[in-house]
Amino acid sequence: MAGAIVRVRAQLSPANQGRFREGEIRQALAEASYVVVRREVEAAWRDTQRGKQFSTAMSPREALSAFLDQAKPDLPASRKDKLLEWGDSLIGEVLGQGMDEGVGL
Repeated sequence: MAGAIVRVRAQLSPANQGRFREGEIRQALAEASYVVVRREVEAAWRDTQRGKQFSTAMSPREALSAFLDQAKPDLPASRKDKLLEWGDSLIGEVLGQGMDEGVGL
């Protein structure tokens, strides 16, 4: 691969897009001169109302907040804050960060 120009096209579903490890792909292709990674989520998902409100550019907390806004638009602010707090704890655990470190919010 040394000196090569590499294009990676990943066709993803909503179920597997979170498991896509772009960093590992780039690391494996470190000897290439140029690497482009393109993620494609199934059109059926993107075209739904829910899919339009979510983006891979969102942080996990932003996605949770958007989900709560859509799923429970009448949710009291205090309850949403509590759910987001619990979400922060879970996200931190999954990402291997302690509560003091935050979760990249």
